[in-house]
Amino acid sequence: GHELGVLSVSFSPNGNSILTGSLDNTAILWDLNGAKKQSFDGHWFVVSSVDYSPDGNSILTGSWDNTVILWELNGIKIQSIAEHRHPDKFNSIAFSPSGNYLLTSGGDNSAILWDLKGNPLQTFKGHKNAVNSVAFSPEGNTILTGSFDSTAILWDLYGNKLQSYDGHNSPINSVAFSPEGNSIITGSKDSTAILWDLKGNIIKSFIGHTSSVGTVAFSPNGNFILTGSSDQTSILWDRNGNEIYSFDQHKGDVNSVAFSPDGRSILTGSGDTTAILWKT
Repeated sequence: GHELGVLSVSFSPNGNSILTGSLDNTAILWDLNGAKKQSFDGHWFVVSSVDYSPDGNSILTGSWDNTVILWELNGIKIQSIAEHRHPDKFNSIAFSPSGNYLLTSGGDNSAILWDLKGNPLQTFKGHKNAVNSVAFSPEGNTILTGSFDSTAILWDLYGNKLQSYDGHNSPINSVAFSPEGNSIITGSKDSTAILWDLKGNIIKSFIGHTSSVGTVAFSPNGNFILTGSSDQTSILWDRNGNEIYSFDQHKGDVNSVAFSPDGRSILTGSGDTTAILWKT
């Protein structure tokens, strides 16, 4: 249904629908059979990141037009947030676990914490280049940022650095917390993903892709890791770095991956204009 590549995918909290954001400036809500339920057409440039609210009643879209929009599921705008706060395009957005806050990152080397009315609460400055990915910890009391400067940083909500992660030698494209919150995963342009403890120690490197790892995700039980790459594949791994299965039906870069809430299926979004739902 998208006319250009899919950059971001997300499952609804109940697992009954999925959300995609695209280079064609739109986001689309789908049922699991591939039927369109709703199109979100408020941006005039690329929709780079999408996310569901934790209660599943609203969605968030971030765009290279320098805006983030909060929507009802029927396509009605609730709030336009963060307009022009990042001098450059929005790269990543995330809801807090409580649903009361959101996090954005951009090409201005920073991340910003907001309330849902669009008021900035805290700016996170410390990276030397664009922040490509952001994530909340499961408890919502810390955040993680991954940057083009090849580092990831763990922060408290007051903008204080807690830990830096420096094991990659190329830009970090994607970051994620484990469900239990005691480890993180980073995916990099160096074709690898790294599992870390919160103190910055490398637990395991995931080596198998032949090109940039653009997206990473933990399974809901925390036992598995999913990576997507510009080599047009996604790989399912155990936490020991063993490759379990490679998903290879896309004809373009795999830009975004997600596990369903029950962990029984995964979603991949690609530059080939499609998203694919797979059984794990």
